[in-house]
Amino acid sequence: MFLGLLVACGGGGNGNGKTLPVVVSLSAGLPSSIFPNDAADDWPIQTAQFTAAVSNTNNTAVTWGISPANAGTISASGLYTAPTVANGLSSTVTITATSVSDPTKSAHATETLEAATIPGSYNVSVTATESGTVNSVPVTLSVQ
Repeated sequence: MFLGLLVACGGGGNGNGKTLPVVVSLSAGLPSSIFPNDAADDWPIQTAQFTAAVSNTNNTAVTWGISPANAGTISASGLYTAPTVANGLSSTVTITATSVSDPTKSAHATETLEAATIPGSYNVSVTATESGTVNSVPVTLSVQ
């Protein structure tokens, strides 16, 4: 009889015979903002770590996603790597963790991409005024 009671009470539900829904939670990235990368110019690689937790299931694995699609990469362990610096990068990246056991359950977090100067040559004009005389000099600025 005792064995029958144990079998009747076990089972992973919430005690009333119903299974609890899968819940996915996602921590904010650490750090919460990073700069884009430019390995060609020896900039340090910028990454942020995300951590997902899945409850009410034995399978706690998640799949990772990024939006927009050109906004970097994320590893199976939740390590986000910023994209290469380029014109038109979004300043906000959405990271999604989706439950493998129930793909209808997911959580989202955001990462901020700080503005970075795109490597290249820029023409600027420097103007100085002294005693009513205005002097302007064109200058080419190279950013690498």
